[in-house]
Amino acid sequence: MIDNRNAYWLECAQPADGSHLPQWARRSAILENRVFLPAGVWGSEESMVWAAASDGISAMANANHVYLPSDWLARRYPRFSREIHFIACEARRAVRGVKEIA
Repeated sequence: MIDNRNAYWLECAQPADGSHLPQWARRSAILENRVFLPAGVWGSEESMVWAAASDGISAMANANHVYLPSDWLARRYPRFSREIHFIACEARRAVRGVKEIA
């Protein structure tokens, strides 16, 4: 597991359509310009962790949930690649905005 103490954590608001997503599912992290997304959003968290490990991909844990690199998720699960790339792009944009303010 990757040490997440230096990661920049982001959390999205609840969806506007009134549906409810748990806090862990609305979080993402950025570490060294790499975006980590919650594994459990894209499939079975356990099977995704095993798949990542078999590919030599390190994960990050937070609040009993696993977060995987968005670039790996997009390659491994191409049917979600558009959504994954969009979320990763928005996460990077949010972090850039915060850094510009500081």
